[in-house]
Amino acid sequence: MTRSHFGNMTSSLLFFVFAFSFVIALAAGGQVTTALMKPTSLLCESLTAPLGIDTPKPALSWRLQDGRWGAKQTAYEITVYNKVPTAASRPDVWDSRRIQSDQSVDVHYDGPTLGPEKRYYWRVQAWDKDGKAYPASDVSWWETGLLS
Repeated sequence: MTRSHFGNMTSSLLFFVFAFSFVIALAAGGQVTTALMKPTSLLCESLTAPLGIDTPKPALSWRLQDGRWGAKQTAYEITVYNKVPTAASRPDVWDSRRIQSDQSVDVHYDGPTLGPEKRYYWRVQAWDKDGKAYPASDVSWWETGLLS
């Protein structure tokens, strides 16, 4: 084997190691980003921002996006407001408090009686398998109907 042939093999091997390391770094970085994603697809009675809900205790649902192996929700907290909340707003209608549960579909509102023909704003906070909080969801809303 000539010296120049050996040099080409070394260059090829170094390129392969660098490319493989780059792909692994990208994959690991993608997992970290995915793990920090907030709950999405907030639904009330299986609808996005519904008008005229006549259910006194509507069913709320959301979806997590966590691509880590073994990922799961271990707790949630739903907060409901009379007006669009800011990041610092305290819930003025209902706060479920942190509930240990993996349920994220058809979680029923369990706060004070809802008023007729009124818009309610809500968001959800969830916790992962290690007890770490995901970022809070964006705010969604539902509007009640006559409720009679």
